[in-house]
Amino acid sequence: MAFSSIMSSGIDVLLWTERVLGRGALSCVFRGRVGIWRTAIAIKRLDKEDKECAKAFCRELMIASSLNDTNVIPLVGFCIDSEEGLFFVYKYVSGGSLEHHLHGRKKGVKGSSPLPWSVRYEVAIGIAEAVAYVRNVSSVYPCYPHSKSELLQRTTSQGLSPSRLHNDF
Repeated sequence: MAFSSIMSSGIDVLLWTERVLGRGALSCVFRGRVGIWRTAIAIKRLDKEDKECAKAFCRELMIASSLNDTNVIPLVGFCIDSEEGLFFVYKYVSGGSLEHHLHGRKKGVKGSSPLPWSVRYEVAIGIAEAVAYVRNVSSVYPCYPHSKSELLQRTTSQGLSPSRLHNDF
């Protein structure tokens, strides 16, 4: 995927901070849209200043490109741009993070209440299935999921973000 395709997704570099979905040790994830149908995507931009970035990029690309499971968010594409850096493009999952659904929002902010225990149980089963799948498919790569990175679709079916299925050294 060309960097120009990512930029034409409607994300102006100056506005990236307004579309932040999450941050990691080596990256930041933004929301964008592509194509004539304006399909929502999640664009992960790796910190080009970090020395470990290229190694993390290769590791994530090997893992994410080998996964094909309903409980794992699919990799749509990636981009290596000499000036702008390293990018992954994932399917956008609209339900928010597991952390948000488990713990709710900050005090004083209106929003949805935390998930009921029956739904938490189903989410835990789905995450366990995703982790088991990843460990079976890519046993040479360590898998350390984080509750901040598990994403939920609006139907509350879980999706494990491949971008967090490795060490953030």
